[in-house]
Order: sequence, then structure tokens, then C-alpha cells
Amino acid sequence: MDNEDLVHKSEEDTKTEFLDGIPKEVRRVIQSTTSFMGMTGSRESSIEKKITPEHIDKMLDNERIGMQLQAKDEKNHRYFLFGIVLVLAVLAVFVLILFRSQPEMISQIVIPMITGIVGAAGGYGYGKSKRGE
Repeated sequence: MDNEDLVHKSEEDTKTEFLDGIPKEVRRVIQSTTSFMGMTGSRESSIEKKITPEHIDKMLDNERIGMQLQAKDEKNHRYFLFGIVLVLAVLAVFVLILFRSQPEMISQIVIPMITGIVGAAGGYGYGKSKRGE
């Protein structure tokens, strides 16, 4: 079959020839999918007709700015968490120094503090794993 025959062949003949070598189940799926695609069509929306390269450049610039802001936000979040941990550590040291002469009071304070630290670390790890970081 030469190129002229292929050019003059109708689209329907090409589809039929293509589907001949495919099993019946797969052929049915392909035919239903292509008929559905033919019904819905790939119509261009009015917005798609108006998009220019300048619009695409602007969208890419906005995406780049968004990614930079997200990275900055994540960095600030780390600083915030570090600040919280630092303040809590200073508070723990202050409480231990304040009650160093009362061992029974220290044991009543240290156990809930350790429980809170372990719980906070577990919650942080759980939340981080949920976000997929």
C-alpha cells in the first residue's frame, strides 16, 4: 500500500482496519471511548482562544513568586518552632532552678513536663507525616 492509498483512505476504514487485530472486549472499550470523545468533542473555550505567550509568561512568573513565598513561609515556620522550643527550654530550666531545694515539687513538675514534651514531639511527627514532608 503506497502513500496515496493511505491519504485517500477514509477515516472510518482506518479505524476499522486498526480495530481488526484487537480482541473483542478491548475493541468494545475503545469504540465506546472514542464515540464518547466524539460526542463531547474537544471544543476550545473562549478563554483558550485569548491566551497569548505573554499570559503564559505572567502565569509562570506568578507561580515562581508563589513558590518563593511558600519557601519563605516554611523557613519562618521553622524559626517559629525553634523559638517555641527555646522558650520552653528556658522555662523548664527556670522552674528547675526555682524549685531545686524542694525535690518532691521538682518530681511533680518534671513528670508532666516530660510527658508534655514527648506528646508534643509525637504530635509534631504525626502532623509532619500527614502533610507528607
